[in-house]
Amino acid sequence: MQLSSAVVLGLFIIPPAALALVVAPLSQPITHAVEQGGMSHLQAEQLKREIQEEEKLLFGHSEEDVAAKEAKEAMEAEEEVKAEVAQESGLKLGGSDSAEMGPSACQASGRSKPQGKFDVVISWYTKGFQSHLHNVVNLKEQKSGVENQNEITYLLRGIDQFRMLPYVNHIFVIMDRNVVRYHGAPRNVNWKHPKIKAVYAQDLGCSATPTRECKLASMHKIPGLSEWYLYIMDDIFLARPFSMNYLFSAGKPKFWKGQDNWVAAPADCPTKGMPRLQTGHQPWFVNKCYMQQVERENIYGFKSARNGGHFSATCVYDSWVNGHGLTSASFDHGHQYGLVCHLGIPWSQCAGNAAGPAALPALNRVLAHPPMFLNIQGSGISDDYPADAGVRARATQWFHTFFRPSALTNPAGAPHGPVLKAQKKKPEDPNSFAWVFHDP
Repeated sequence: MQLSSAVVLGLFIIPPAALALVVAPLSQPITHAVEQGGMSHLQAEQLKREIQEEEKLLFGHSEEDVAAKEAKEAMEAEEEVKAEVAQESGLKLGGSDSAEMGPSACQASGRSKPQGKFDVVISWYTKGFQSHLHNVVNLKEQKSGVENQNEITYLLRGIDQFRMLPYVNHIFVIMDRNVVRYHGAPRNVNWKHPKIKAVYAQDLGCSATPTRECKLASMHKIPGLSEWYLYIMDDIFLARPFSMNYLFSAGKPKFWKGQDNWVAAPADCPTKGMPRLQTGHQPWFVNKCYMQQVERENIYGFKSARNGGHFSATCVYDSWVNGHGLTSASFDHGHQYGLVCHLGIPWSQCAGNAAGPAALPALNRVLAHPPMFLNIQGSGISDDYPADAGVRARATQWFHTFFRPSALTNPAGAPHGPVLKAQKKKPEDPNSFAWVFHDP
């Protein structure tokens, strides 16, 4: 190639026959274009390679690279469509190539066998500002309810204090990305602990404003999740020593009945003729493979939940595993396993009448002999119920003295505080802090 017969473009030398092809859009194959200039097929192929090399130098890729990439992406998209169709048709899901519905595929693969460890999944939400904020106008920490959605602190301390932690592989905390960005993350969670992992609901397939139904229908999609996981609401507290006997009996997961008098079966719970059951406001013990099979049989319901629908994955799963005889039905008449103490009503699981002036005595009776899993809600506890100064003071005192510091929470030894360090701008002003926003 002679320099005199070429054009210099920047630092690159482009042959005259190729210049028009680089500058102008290609409206037809390059071999056809160059052959019109009298080139042989071999010369055309050589020029084609030269142009591709020039394009890579100029743009980082050639036209053929782009075409190959687009073809690959189209093929991957087609495979995704095929996979979705396969799911909807009941094919190759739940860790098995079998198209058979029901639990047999999970049992054959061994994924449903009891294991010595499990994961804990906690769903956290707040409507009040926490300690890490982008908006410096709202730096003041709000204290309400159980210290403004700080219940997760005492849940984590209970997991450690009452010896559940050795049986736990990971603790996944599911949050709404928008809530964390606006209000801040949970104040006392030690995100540096090796077992604690932050998960955003939006990354599990939920919409921009994820609902509770979506989170419950998507937990089994958490990357790295163990075959068994225990979902615990962030306002449930461990209050006595844990044992795996609370979760398994004779090789089957226990299903605790009658744990929440306030939970009614939801309307969107297709059970296909099986008795309708639901865990309620107590921990939910789930096998990942079984849940994948349940989604397999209810794919449109799960899609609905991830798009804001009211499909109840808990009700459908519980009904499915019980309908197939996969659980050990358990009854807790003495409330040793769990209890929902709803204060402010005339009848409650917290030892009878808990309305009006009877709320504080009812709370004291429960706290004197708490079950393993305790939920406290209602008057004096939650902001959406009537105030009760006596109940709030007693509950706060119990949280601060009953639970010990834990490496799962931060800072250790303090009843509340920011996850990251805060420096006072004005020592005389207790609310003047320079918070550092933490986006897990």
